[in-house]
Amino acid sequence: DALAFNALVTTRLYDALGEAVPILRNAAKGALEAPPMAAFYATDAARSKAVGVLEGAKVRIAGAPRGSWGGATREFARPELTSDDGALLMLLKQARAVYLDRVQRVVRGDGLCEHPPLFDGLERNAYMLLWEDVGCVMFMPAILVAPFADERFDTPSLYGRIGFVVAHELMHATAINKDEWNATHVDYVLRDYRGEHFTEAIADVGAMAALERTTVMSNRAL
Repeated sequence: DALAFNALVTTRLYDALGEAVPILRNAAKGALEAPPMAAFYATDAARSKAVGVLEGAKVRIAGAPRGSWGGATREFARPELTSDDGALLMLLKQARAVYLDRVQRVVRGDGLCEHPPLFDGLERNAYMLLWEDVGCVMFMPAILVAPFADERFDTPSLYGRIGFVVAHELMHATAINKDEWNATHVDYVLRDYRGEHFTEAIADVGAMAALERTTVMSNRAL
């Protein structure tokens, strides 16, 4: 993952995304609390729960530097290699270090975003994991390239492309309590979608509403 990240994601792009994520999160929160998104929930309590998950969800990029905004929290404990170590011993030490790094996350009960991603770093993908009231948004480095993202993109282009994906994944917080959706409003707003696609459709509609609130780009461009 780190190799894929270093090969595909420039420092300038990473910094730009780091600045955009809190803006998009705030816009997504505002969109979920205002029409037409607010009415997707039958009660204020149900909507507040989804908003809480959205606010607390960590956004990570697989392979990003540990300790940085999009990386895992804990540093990797590298093995101690000496000049007397043969190739096989070096391999075993490295394998042991990787194993301990992963198993200790389980032993400590680390959060969702501290664990390895579900897909290979070179797969063009992003997803949100939900567990009880906790969310983790994970981006694979391969999606952080054109046409989704590039350090040369201006702000409207960046927000309208990868920014939409960020907002979409954050809006998947609505799936935490989909049994409390307002069925009448859902059926009306998403009438052009099939029922089995409503979870993705709500995230799409919510992402557009969030981007509109950022005022970074015109409705026509959006």
